[in-house]
Amino acid sequence: MGHKYNRRFFPSTQQLLLPVDMTEWLKPNDEVFVYQELLQNLDLSKFYENYRNDGEGGKFIDPVHLLGVIFYCYSNGIYSSRKIEEACIVHVRCRYLAGNMPIDHSTIARFRQKNLDGIKDLFTQFLVILYEAKMIDPRLLAADGTKIKANAALSKNKTYNRLEQMAREFVEKGQAADDAEKQSGVRETLRESATRKEIEERIKKARSIVEERHRAEVKQFEEKVHQREEEEKEAGKAKRGRKPKQPPSAPNPSDKANITDPDSRIMKSRTGYLQGYNAQSISTRDGFVLGCSVTNEENDMHQLIPVLELIHDLAARFEVTPDEICLLADAGYFSYENMMAEYSSGIDLRLSPWREQKMKDISKDCMYPHELQRICWEHSAWVPCIAGSVAAWAEEHLKEKGEWMTKEAVAQQIMGAKLVTEAGKKLYGMRKYMIESIYGIIKENRKFRSFLTRGLDGVNCEWTLVNMVHNIKLGIKKGIGSFLTHRRSGDARAIAGF
Repeated sequence: MGHKYNRRFFPSTQQLLLPVDMTEWLKPNDEVFVYQELLQNLDLSKFYENYRNDGEGGKFIDPVHLLGVIFYCYSNGIYSSRKIEEACIVHVRCRYLAGNMPIDHSTIARFRQKNLDGIKDLFTQFLVILYEAKMIDPRLLAADGTKIKANAALSKNKTYNRLEQMAREFVEKGQAADDAEKQSGVRETLRESATRKEIEERIKKARSIVEERHRAEVKQFEEKVHQREEEEKEAGKAKRGRKPKQPPSAPNPSDKANITDPDSRIMKSRTGYLQGYNAQSISTRDGFVLGCSVTNEENDMHQLIPVLELIHDLAARFEVTPDEICLLADAGYFSYENMMAEYSSGIDLRLSPWREQKMKDISKDCMYPHELQRICWEHSAWVPCIAGSVAAWAEEHLKEKGEWMTKEAVAQQIMGAKLVTEAGKKLYGMRKYMIESIYGIIKENRKFRSFLTRGLDGVNCEWTLVNMVHNIKLGIKKGIGSFLTHRRSGDARAIAGF
C-alpha cells in the first residue's frame, strides 16, 4: 500500500486479541448485568430437581446460563432454539450469559420444554421483587385478550368423519407394520414407532374434543329446558317464544378439530382467521403484567371470573383488599352475570357495555341509583353519582314503550352511568394504554406472533414466559438493577430508600 495511513488493522489470523475478562466486551452499565443479578435473586431450586446432586453422571449446563440466555433472547425477539444457539456464538451479551460456552439448540429446546412450570414460578417471584421495589400498584388494573397463532396450520382441521377414517387407517398401518416385522424380522425403528403413536394420539384427542363439544351442547340444552319449565311452573302458563332447539344425538359429521394441536381452535382476528388461542393478560397502570393465561375460547366473556379469582390471589399476596381494586375491561367482557360478579368479588368493575365506537354516543341520561364506588385514583377521591332520585331513574328507565326492561338492559344502564361522568371517562380511557400497548410491544416490537409449544398447558407456560420477559425489560428500564444489587446484599436502608 503506497499511502501511509495511521490506522489500526489486524489480520483475522492475529492471535490473543480477545480480552482475558469477558466484561471488557461490555459497558459497565450494560443491561446484561441486570439479567445476571436477577438470576442471583431468584430461587432456582426447582430447575435443579431433574439433575443428580451426588456428583456422579455426566455434566450438565447450569440452569443459570440457560435461563439467562433464554430471558435475554426472548426480550430481543429471538424465540427459535436454533437462533438462540447462533446468538450464543455471535452475540457478545449471549456469550457472556452463557459463560462463553456454545449451547446446542436441542439442549435449549429440551430445557425450555421440561421447565415451563418452573418458569411460571419465576414469574410470581419477580412480581414479588417488583412489589418490594414499589414499582407496581395493584389498585388499578386492566384486562384484555389477544389472538396468538398456534403451532398448527388451518389446513390440518379435519371433520369428525375424516377423523374416524384416519383413526381406522392408523390402526391398519400399525397392524401392517407388526405383520411385516414378523415376516421379515426387520423391526420398526423407535423413532418411526413413536411418530406413528404420537399422530395416533393426536387424532384420538381431536375426536374426543369434537365429542366433548357435543356433550356440552346437550348439557346446555337440558339446562335451558329445565329453566324454561321452572319459569312456566312459576308463572302458571306456557312461556312465549321459541323453545330451545334440541341438538342431534351424535356429533355433527362436519364439526372440525385440528390434528396437529387439538386444543387450538379456529379464531377470528383483525387480519382474518387463524388457528390459535386467546391469550389473556392483566396489567397495572405502569405497564407491568400481573397475571396471564391462555384459553381456546374465542370470546372474552367467560374469562372475567378467572381474572377476578387471579386478582383475589394477587390482592392477598400484596396485602391489598379487593374493594381497593378497580378493573377496566372492554365490551368483550360485559354481561349481566359478569356485572353481578362485582358484588360477590368486591372489586370495582368498569366494563364497557358498548363497543369503543359507540362509547362517545352514550346518553348522559344514564342514572346510577347510589353513590359510585371509590375510584383508585392518585388522590383517592370520591366521585358522587349523577343527580336524581331512585324513583325518577326507575320511572324513566325501567319501562320503555310500556314494557319492563330486561335485566341485561338495566345492567347496561347502570354500568353506563359509571362511565358517563368526566372522571369515569378519564378512568376508562386509561385502559387502552395500560393493556393494549403491552400487546403492541410483544407482537410488533418483539415479534411474538406464534406459539412454539402445543396444547393448553404448554402455551399457558410459554405465554407466562413471554409476559415475564416483558416485565423484566420494563423493570430494567425503570431501574430495577440497583434494587436487585441492594436486595441481594441485604442493605435494608438502601432498599427502603429505593
